[in-house]
Amino acid sequence: MYTNRLKIRILLLFLVVSYLKSSAAEEWQMRALSDELLNPAQIAITNQRETGLSVFNRFQMSELNTGCVYLKYPNHWLDVGAKVSAFGYEDYQLLSGQVSFAKKVFANLALGVHIAVVNENSILEEASKTYFASGLGAYWYWNERFDWAFLVENALGNVPDEPVKWFVGCKYRPIEFAAVVLEGSYNQTSHFNLTIGLEYEILGQFSLRSGMMTATGTPNFGVGYRWKQWQVDIGFALHPELGTSSLIGIRRKF
Repeated sequence: MYTNRLKIRILLLFLVVSYLKSSAAEEWQMRALSDELLNPAQIAITNQRETGLSVFNRFQMSELNTGCVYLKYPNHWLDVGAKVSAFGYEDYQLLSGQVSFAKKVFANLALGVHIAVVNENSILEEASKTYFASGLGAYWYWNERFDWAFLVENALGNVPDEPVKWFVGCKYRPIEFAAVVLEGSYNQTSHFNLTIGLEYEILGQFSLRSGMMTATGTPNFGVGYRWKQWQVDIGFALHPELGTSSLIGIRRKF
């Protein structure tokens, strides 16, 4: 009885904070803590085979859609993953294929690396351009309450006009059905950014999320639903000038 009352009070508090401050971040802005192959080390920690797809729409413009399909396949020898994504429209397209590898170095600590081939095709250029991208990550599952993650992107510095990007994040679960996430990033172009977030589970199936990034001040929120091996996620970011961005994703564990 006491637990049920506590859940209701926390849910009410969550809704008030989300409405007034929007003080957390949607999943697609998290990179070190992301579970969609942005941090390759996460494959070894979850140790769960999974496939999924998502579509991210920027500012309600179909020309700015990004579609993504991924697969995670942890195994006894080497944990692997693969992802294919496409961005753009007829006049400009960016296609990317990525492979990821991860391995536990200790019981709760994993390291990972991903390599991507990116093809850029624009009507402003005579021929398409192809280049490589890379990333190095670490994920530490300290205990049931605390996770720590690290990621560096473009580590080889061979992506045109893209600086090296650093991400450090942590996830804290003060209670079983709620989590607070905090992730900081730095690069020479946009300097430092902080993302803070809150996720709350209801009935073990529904998840509520709310968030904000300090770099843009854009509030966002999302919901998730789990059913057996399936999960569906929907998120929105509300930019005060450019409009609404949205994300929808579906995944299945096997």
